[in-house]
Amino acid sequence: MAFATIADLNAVLRASIAGNDAAGLAALETATNIVEGYIGQPVELVTDDVIIFDGNGKSTFILPCWPVTDVTEIQVDGEVIEDDTYEWSFSGEVIRLQSVWPKTLRAIQVEYTHGYAVVPHVIVNVVANLAARIYAIPVAAKQESIGGYSVTYSGGGLGLQVAETFILDPYKRNIA
Repeated sequence: MAFATIADLNAVLRASIAGNDAAGLAALETATNIVEGYIGQPVELVTDDVIIFDGNGKSTFILPCWPVTDVTEIQVDGEVIEDDTYEWSFSGEVIRLQSVWPKTLRAIQVEYTHGYAVVPHVIVNVVANLAARIYAIPVAAKQESIGGYSVTYSGGGLGLQVAETFILDPYKRNIA
């Protein structure tokens, strides 16, 4: 589902695109996909996501998606471990309190909830602005000539601008 609405797109374009305008809806969906691809993880709330990954032999590991709002269950080698034997943070760090995670492949299964129940307004704004650029680009034509008149379209609206990447950077998952 697109992070921004036709109303958001209309505000940027200062236009009145119909709520069911196919090109407007497609531009919003494309912009959402570009933004989420840049961020590198789902933005909207994902409830009870299950991930299986390798143990690292340390007391701490980092969940791949954040913000983390709940850790429902952790299994180690198929056995549910008690929730008072670990702690987790908003940033996705999970600490085993009195031991370490095993150092074996596919040893840890975590069921957790992550993302935003309401997409942050700055992300909605970036999506709406990118969608407006996408919407305004003529489809398939890079150059047109009519008689002595010629125009070339840049096609540059399909990417994020540098300022937009700075806005989105705090929402990226950066695991060292």
